[in-house]
Amino acid sequence: MQRLHQTLVGVRRRHPWLVRARTAIHTLDSTALSYTLAAPDGRSTLGVALNFGPSPATAGIPAAAWTPVEGDASVDSVTGVVSLPPTGWFIATTSGSHK
Repeated sequence: MQRLHQTLVGVRRRHPWLVRARTAIHTLDSTALSYTLAAPDGRSTLGVALNFGPSPATAGIPAAAWTPVEGDASVDSVTGVVSLPPTGWFIATTSGSHK
Protein backbone atom coordinates (compact mmCIF):
# COMPACT_ATOMS: atom_id res chain seq x y z
CA MET A 1 0.00 0.00 0.00
CA GLN A 2 2.87 2.38 0.76
CA ARG A 3 4.36 1.81 -2.71
CA LEU A 4 1.01 2.62 -4.33
CA HIS A 5 0.76 5.80 -2.29
CA GLN A 6 4.30 6.81 -3.27
CA THR A 7 3.53 6.08 -6.93
CA LEU A 8 0.41 8.25 -6.91
CA VAL A 9 2.19 11.09 -5.12
CA GLY A 10 4.94 10.87 -7.75
CA VAL A 11 2.41 11.11 -10.59
CA ARG A 12 0.90 14.18 -8.96
CA ARG A 13 4.30 15.83 -8.49
CA ARG A 14 5.33 15.21 -12.12
CA HIS A 15 2.08 16.79 -13.33
CA PRO A 16 1.51 19.97 -11.28
CA TRP A 17 -1.13 21.11 -13.81
CA LEU A 18 -3.52 18.44 -12.45
CA VAL A 19 -4.96 20.94 -9.96
CA ARG A 20 -6.31 22.98 -12.91
CA ALA A 21 -7.09 20.07 -15.26
CA ARG A 22 -10.34 19.57 -17.13
CA THR A 23 -11.86 16.15 -16.41
CA ALA A 24 -13.81 14.09 -18.93
CA ILE A 25 -15.43 10.76 -18.05
CA HIS A 26 -15.35 8.19 -20.85
CA THR A 27 -16.59 4.98 -19.19
CA LEU A 28 -18.80 4.74 -16.12
CA ASP A 29 -20.65 1.56 -15.26
CA SER A 30 -20.96 -0.89 -12.38
CA THR A 31 -17.52 -2.40 -12.94
CA ALA A 32 -15.34 0.17 -14.74
CA LEU A 33 -14.48 3.85 -14.72
CA SER A 34 -12.22 5.69 -17.12
CA TYR A 35 -11.49 9.37 -17.38
CA THR A 36 -8.94 11.81 -18.70
CA LEU A 37 -7.48 14.93 -17.17
CA ALA A 38 -6.38 17.57 -19.66
CA ALA A 39 -3.98 20.40 -18.86
CA PRO A 40 -5.39 23.91 -19.20
CA ASP A 41 -3.06 24.58 -22.14
CA GLY A 42 -4.25 21.39 -23.88
CA ARG A 43 -0.71 20.04 -24.36
CA SER A 44 -0.80 17.28 -21.74
CA THR A 45 -3.30 14.58 -20.85
CA LEU A 46 -3.41 11.94 -18.16
CA GLY A 47 -5.69 8.92 -18.60
CA VAL A 48 -7.00 6.74 -15.78
CA ALA A 49 -8.93 3.46 -15.96
CA LEU A 50 -10.19 1.39 -13.02
CA ASN A 51 -11.85 -2.02 -12.84
CA PHE A 52 -13.92 -2.50 -9.68
CA GLY A 53 -15.05 -6.01 -10.54
CA PRO A 54 -13.78 -9.55 -10.05
CA SER A 55 -13.61 -10.21 -13.81
CA PRO A 56 -11.55 -8.65 -16.60
CA ALA A 57 -13.12 -5.52 -18.07
CA THR A 58 -12.56 -2.94 -20.78
CA ALA A 59 -12.87 0.81 -20.60
CA GLY A 60 -12.35 3.54 -23.15
CA ILE A 61 -10.14 6.59 -23.33
CA PRO A 62 -9.51 8.72 -26.42
CA ALA A 63 -7.26 7.11 -29.01
CA ALA A 64 -3.77 8.64 -28.67
CA ALA A 65 -0.11 7.72 -28.30
CA TRP A 66 -0.43 6.79 -24.62
CA THR A 67 2.64 6.12 -22.51
CA PRO A 68 1.87 3.81 -19.55
CA VAL A 69 2.88 5.29 -16.21
CA GLU A 70 1.62 2.74 -13.69
CA GLY A 71 -0.88 -0.04 -13.31
CA ASP A 72 -1.50 -3.52 -14.59
CA ALA A 73 -3.49 -2.92 -17.77
CA SER A 74 -2.78 -2.18 -21.41
CA VAL A 75 -4.22 0.35 -23.86
CA ASP A 76 -4.70 0.09 -27.60
CA SER A 77 -3.52 3.50 -28.81
CA VAL A 78 -5.47 3.14 -32.08
CA THR A 79 -8.88 2.47 -30.49
CA GLY A 80 -8.38 3.79 -26.95
CA VAL A 81 -9.62 0.52 -25.44
CA VAL A 82 -8.03 -0.25 -22.07
CA SER A 83 -7.96 -3.94 -21.10
CA LEU A 84 -8.09 -4.26 -17.33
CA PRO A 85 -7.53 -7.37 -15.21
CA PRO A 86 -9.83 -8.05 -12.24
CA THR A 87 -9.64 -5.10 -9.81
CA GLY A 88 -6.96 -3.63 -12.09
CA TRP A 89 -6.02 -0.02 -12.70
CA PHE A 90 -4.07 1.98 -15.23
CA ILE A 91 -2.54 5.44 -15.53
CA ALA A 92 -1.04 6.73 -18.78
CA THR A 93 0.01 10.04 -20.27
CA THR A 94 0.07 11.36 -23.78
CA SER A 95 3.57 11.52 -25.19
CA GLY A 96 3.95 15.24 -24.51
CA SER A 97 3.10 14.98 -20.82
CA HIS A 98 5.37 12.25 -19.46
CA LYS A 99 8.66 13.36 -17.94
